[in-house]
Amino acid sequence: MINDMVAVVLTSSIHVLSLPTLRRAALLRIPAGGRPLCDLATAPHAPAHLLAAPAHRKGALQLLDVTRAVKGGQSSSPAVLNCHKGVLVCMSLSALGTRLATASERGTLVRVWDTGAKTLLHELRRGSDYADVYCISFNPSGSLLCLVSDKGTLHVWSCARAPAHLAAAPAPPATRALCAFADDSTTTVICEDGTFHKFTYSAEGTCLRSDFEYFLQVGDDDEFIQ
Repeated sequence: MINDMVAVVLTSSIHVLSLPTLRRAALLRIPAGGRPLCDLATAPHAPAHLLAAPAHRKGALQLLDVTRAVKGGQSSSPAVLNCHKGVLVCMSLSALGTRLATASERGTLVRVWDTGAKTLLHELRRGSDYADVYCISFNPSGSLLCLVSDKGTLHVWSCARAPAHLAAAPAPPATRALCAFADDSTTTVICEDGTFHKFTYSAEGTCLRSDFEYFLQVGDDDEFIQ
C-alpha cells in the first residue's frame, strides 16, 4: 500500500485501486496457483511507484510503474525480469523502488537487482541446503537486507557496493515469520505462533536477541468464546 493506492492480490490477477474511491488504477495478470506474491515501492518521494509480481515464465518477475498506468501518458506494459531458474517464492522492493530482492524455491541465494537498469547487483548466499524463504525485507534506505526461512535463522546483509553478511541469529524454525528493520542495528521477527523477537547486531558480526514477547495467544477459536 502507498499513500493513495492499494494492491489487491487475487487468484490470477492483481488490482491496484485508488483511495478513497477504490477505482481501479491498474491491472496486472499473474500465474494462477502460485504464491500470492506482490510488493509496492511505498516511499512518497520514490522516483516511480513500482509494483512487483510474478510473471508467467518460471522464475521471472514483472515490474509495473503504477504512476504511468494512472497518468496514461506512457505505456503501462510491465517490464519482465528473469530472476531465477526455479519458481519465485519471495520478493521485496526497497521503499524507493530502486532495489529488488528475490528468492526461489531453492532458497540458497538471494539476488539483489537494480530496477532501473534491470541488472543483477549482488548474489547473497543464505546457505547450501534448500530452504523455504518466508520473508525478505530492506531497511528504509535500501542499504541493508534481512531474511528468515524454515531453517530457523535470521540473516542480515549489507547491500553496499561490496556486500557483506553482517549477522546470523537463531529464529523459530517451526512457524512462518515476517522480518523487518526497526533501525539499522535492530531487526524484528514476528512469527505465526504469536511471538515477537528483537535482534540487535553490530558491524563486528555479533548478534543477540534483545527482546522476546508473546504478543498473541494462539489457540482454538472456542477458547475465546465465553
